[in-house]
Parts: sequence; structure tokens; C-alpha cells
Amino acid sequence: MMKHRIATIDAHFDDSPGRPRLLIEDPDAWAYADHFTSLGYNVATCSGPQPEGPDCSRCSLVWEGSCSAVDSADVILTALPLDVALPIVQAIGERAGSVATVLHVPAQHAARYEQLLGEVAIVPFPASLPELEAAVRQAAEPAGATA
Repeated sequence: MMKHRIATIDAHFDDSPGRPRLLIEDPDAWAYADHFTSLGYNVATCSGPQPEGPDCSRCSLVWEGSCSAVDSADVILTALPLDVALPIVQAIGERAGSVATVLHVPAQHAARYEQLLGEVAIVPFPASLPELEAAVRQAAEPAGATA
């Protein structure tokens, strides 16, 4: 039996005041992290847990109930594989004062996840960068604010 370790996430938000903190959870987060930074977001990234292989790890939020990156975020954009994303997004939603979350999922699964997760914004995959921007921007708005 393979031993799991709790994932350590090197996700830091800088101390820039007034910039919304966006946590991008995606094995390929590097592909668009710079873009969101250029839009004025304070971005941290997490590649997610690795359930198999020599570097297998578990998500600290799911297994220990806390994650400093989630605790610090204003918005979370997750595009992790569905088997990994579902327990993480559910754990985020169960927390008091939960964080606005955008879930990027394959189009054929969007309706199922909308039913399961309620308040989470669903963006069907594939989505363009402008579609992801719009979903993150809307999620980052304070409740009741209008654009």
C-alpha cells in the first residue's frame, strides 16, 4: 500500500492592497496565471493533489480541513480533474464564509455539477480565456454589486 503525504502548496498572495486574491487550482495553472495577474488579480496557484505515483499527495483541505491558500483567497478557479475537484469544491462549500468558486468542467458534466454544488459558478470546458475572465470577475464582485 502506497503511503500518502499531505500536499504542500507553495501558494502565496503578495501584500498588494485592493487586488482580489485569485487561487487557480489546475495542473496547468501557469498557462493563464500571468494573464490574470495582468488583469490586476493577486494570483496564487495550486496544481492539486497527486493521487498516484511516487509523489502521491492528498489535499490538506479535504484531509485536514484547512488550507492556507483557500483561507486567503477571494475567488478560486478550479480546473482540476473531476475526481479530484469534486471533494475539494465540496469542502470549500462546507466552510463558514466559503470562498466564491468557479469550476471549469467538461460541458457534458456541467448540469450534474450545478445540481451537486449549488452556489458554485460552472464554466463548461472548453472555455475561452474571456469566458473564464468573466466568470472570475463576476465571482469576485461583492454580493449585490452590479457591473
